Order: sequence, then C-alpha cells, then structure tokens
Amino acid sequence: MKRSLAALIVVMISPLASSVETLSGLWQHESGTAVYVDVSSGGQVFQCRIAQDGSVIRAFGELQGDSSISWQPISINDVNGNSLDSEGFSWGVDGISLSSNNLTLKGVYGDFVYTRCATEMPKSCR
Repeated sequence: MKRSLAALIVVMISPLASSVETLSGLWQHESGTAVYVDVSSGGQVFQCRIAQDGSVIRAFGELQGDSSISWQPISINDVNGNSLDSEGFSWGVDGISLSSNNLTLKGVYGDFVYTRCATEMPKSCR
C-alpha cells in the first residue's frame, strides 16, 4: 500500500517537474534587446530589463505550476545604481506558453516572446 501511494505521488509530481525542467534556463526577448528571464529548476524566476537610458528593472517571481508566473513588486535602479521608488508596482501574473524554442509570457501588458539565450545575463542585472 505504501509503495503504491509513493508511486502515485511520483507519477503525479513528474509532469510538473519535467515542465519546470523544460522551462528552466536563461531566456532573452526575441528582439535581442536586453530583457532576460531566468527560470531556476526549483521554480524561481528572475526578470531583468535594461532600459535604453541604462536603468535596470528587476523582478522576482515564482512558477505557479507550469501555467503562470506570479511576480513580486519590481525594483528599479537608475544608470548610476541609485534605487528609484517603484511604488510597489508589480507585473502581476503572467501566463506561460512554451512552443518549440519560444517561451511566451502573456500578461496585462501584452504578450512577450523569449528565446533561449546563448550568452550570460549582463552583470548589471545581478
């Protein structure tokens, strides 16, 4: 009985684990702009955007299953590294769609497509 229950739990968890593994890694906006999404194998998500003026916008989030990301409030630093008040602004929840080599985040601000990134995230993001 215990073995059957353990096997059932593994079978129920396995699709989620494989989904997270498929999503995990570094993604860059398809345009090649400095917008990155880093998904850890543990389901933690980090997004970094480097604006044209050099300011850096960061947000941490968490995968909700394999269908969405729930974002925490963003943080913003100007080009000199000074923290700017984001007034608790958050991107909210983004839906996730994965097809071929594209990750699409769908939220209230639009749909954004990312491809696997072959380079490292810029140091200014971390």
